[in-house]
Amino acid sequence: MNRYRLNMKKIVFPFLGVLMLVFSSCIDKGNNIQSFGQVAAVVGYSSSGLPVIQTYNDSFVVPELSDYLLTDLNIGDPVLAYFDINFDNQPSTEYYTISNFEYVKVGKGYPEGTPEGKSRYDDFSEEVGDVFVIDMVHNILFLGIRLIVSESQTIEYELTFDPEEEVKDNIPTLYLRVRKSGTGTESLYNLPYAFDMSYASSFLSPYRDASTNQVKVNIKCKTGVNDEGEDEYKLGSYNPYTLVIK
Repeated sequence: MNRYRLNMKKIVFPFLGVLMLVFSSCIDKGNNIQSFGQVAAVVGYSSSGLPVIQTYNDSFVVPELSDYLLTDLNIGDPVLAYFDINFDNQPSTEYYTISNFEYVKVGKGYPEGTPEGKSRYDDFSEEVGDVFVIDMVHNILFLGIRLIVSESQTIEYELTFDPEEEVKDNIPTLYLRVRKSGTGTESLYNLPYAFDMSYASSFLSPYRDASTNQVKVNIKCKTGVNDEGEDEYKLGSYNPYTLVIK
């Protein structure tokens, strides 16, 4: 079960009317210091044992990360990170060292191959406004999910693949479903959630380019149930997506 309750007091990207949301930003603060915000990253260690956050392109040393690993974070956790880089003050020669590090923890689940690609639960029926890829870091797929939700609700996610469905143009389809529980005043948000796609290698491998480990996928989100009781879906923004599955 991929269940997650988000601290939305830390989420800074409510629905903006159109998909103008930039999940990764960079601001020049002068004096050769740049500020980065909402960067998809995974917590880890460098080859020499330094605590780092790993992004799509690089790793960054986080001196205070050791404290967070004792209290709030674990190796392999996905986060949205906020930090500064002072390019004139770099104590580490292995990676850039960052300062003013803050983060939002991102829930993580596991994709499933299910009979007919259907949910195992009848009540995964919340209307999802959209789904789109934020980034992919070391098999961790960060999704942005447009959903009406309150701060007090618990949200559960499913991402499934139908092994019996006909695959066209060598592009398989993944299905995103959501269930929420609890009450409260609801608003429309673009929420982050991550899936460990290494668990999808068994059913995506037939469509993967062996030389690049890349596979193109479509991601559809559930929009409701029709009068006949059948699930209805729509393609997320910017399909198909190119993923790297190792």
